[in-house]
Amino acid sequence: MSDDDDLPKDLAHITPAYRRALWIVVGLNVGYGLVEMVGGFISGSQALKADALDFLGDGLISFLGLLAIGWSLAGVPAPPSFRACFLPCLAWACSPPPAIGCWC
Repeated sequence: MSDDDDLPKDLAHITPAYRRALWIVVGLNVGYGLVEMVGGFISGSQALKADALDFLGDGLISFLGLLAIGWSLAGVPAPPSFRACFLPCLAWACSPPPAIGCWC
C-alpha cells in the first residue's frame, strides 16, 4: 500500500486558482454587503439591511473556507487559542437575545 492512498483524489480545491476565486467571492460578498448596508441606512430600509447581513455572512463563510484550506495545506491544526475564542463567540452570536426570546 502506497502513501498516496491517504491523499484525496481530486485536489482542485488546493490550486492557487481556486483560492484566488474564493478571495474574489469573499471580496464581492463583503463589498456588496457594505454597499447594501449603507443604502439600507440611507433609505431606512430594514429589508436592505437584512440582505446586507446575509451578504456579510456569506463572505464570512467563504473566508472561513479559505482559512480551512490554508490550515489543511500547512498540516497544522488551528491554534487552541483561536478555537477557544471562536467557539464561544459563535455560541453567543447564535443565542437568542434575552429580551426578545428565540428568533431562530
